[in-house]
Amino acid sequence: MDVPSTWFTIIAPAALFGGSLLGWGMVHPRSRIMGALVHRGWPVGENQKPRVALTFDDGPTPDSTPAVLDALKSVDAPAAFFVIGRNVQRHPHLLRRIHDEGHLIANHTFDHDRQGLWGLNAFWRRQIDLTDDAVYDLLGKRPAMFRPPMGLKHWHMMQEAKFGGHTVVTWSRKALDGKKNPPKKTKILKRLTKARDGDVLLLHDGHEPEYPASRSVTAEAVVPLVNQLRDKGFEIVRLDELLDLPAYQ
Repeated sequence: MDVPSTWFTIIAPAALFGGSLLGWGMVHPRSRIMGALVHRGWPVGENQKPRVALTFDDGPTPDSTPAVLDALKSVDAPAAFFVIGRNVQRHPHLLRRIHDEGHLIANHTFDHDRQGLWGLNAFWRRQIDLTDDAVYDLLGKRPAMFRPPMGLKHWHMMQEAKFGGHTVVTWSRKALDGKKNPPKKTKILKRLTKARDGDVLLLHDGHEPEYPASRSVTAEAVVPLVNQLRDKGFEIVRLDELLDLPAYQ
């Protein structure tokens, strides 16, 4: 058999397909290639209101989280906050406020480390445990849900989340407001008001500990977002209710 010919006709395409599949598994919020996860809730029956859940990542931070909480309170809307452990340690009063106002606290790692994909099990165990501990020290309860930083998944992370008693929760629709230069409020509203029954909506109330960025546009979008969704007949429910999952361990 001609080895070079075999490589180009069989092995190379197979390697390309495998690499593409692996990349899709790491990036796509619906992919379960790396492990079990939930990305949206089940649609309700015909005679019930369609439901969505609001989720906020990367907080708590003093420049954005209070404004987001004020906005949610003004429209009486619940949300889930996937917190970074280091931000929790820096701003414990904000975590308490999130909890005291009836919102869900979930785990989003300790550092939101951009190099974390190269970490093995011990790295991810520490990232998850430190954040659980930071929340427990303040609230006396441990998060039951975990969201991978930047939504990037791999086996070591997913294994440690499972072993730590967490359900991995991603999203089904995102605002794209987590960038250094976020979109305008109108674009956030345009993306998220296209929601469907059962959608988990992703927004940001904070930033990575070492990469400051303003989320003021997100805070400004909360009230019109909730009002427009309700005008379309949606009920805003907390994430644990939408997914029928325990809030804490």
